[in-house]
Amino acid sequence: CLRFTQVDYFGLSSDEFATSMIVSGPSLKSVLQTCLVIPQPVPPLYFLLNKVLVGVFGSTELGLRLLSALCSLGTVYLIFLIGRTLFDSQVAITAAALCALNTTQILYAQTARPYALALLLSSVSAPSCSSGATSSSGTSCCAGAASTTRTGSRPRPARSATSPAP
Repeated sequence: CLRFTQVDYFGLSSDEFATSMIVSGPSLKSVLQTCLVIPQPVPPLYFLLNKVLVGVFGSTELGLRLLSALCSLGTVYLIFLIGRTLFDSQVAITAAALCALNTTQILYAQTARPYALALLLSSVSAPSCSSGATSSSGTSCCAGAASTTRTGSRPRPARSATSPAP
């Protein structure tokens, strides 16, 4: 699997040293306290999960990067499930392959930072946006929310095929 190929080949980057420092505390409570002392641009979930894995696999490059690699694998699987749910198996396989071979995703999978977890959590939330939730006018709720956010106004109701053009 590309996400695990040479995952420990390169040394830690400065950002990964920050992750190592945060998860090196003796307890989960100390990880939370360190996240307050060394402010991170993300909530501490990644560091708490990584602390557990580092406790099992050690604070080596592999131990620090394992959570990101697993999250990235989970994302590929979720992309497949989303593609199969919304379209068909052929689309699902193509989408999963594109995600699996994306060099940025491989880089995130091999970095001891929370990027791969953020993508996994985003992928988990995506199906809820397309689960068939529609308003009474037939407009997708997510599409309506996106257009409201983008334009600052409510979307126009969808016209049916029998409605006259404006």
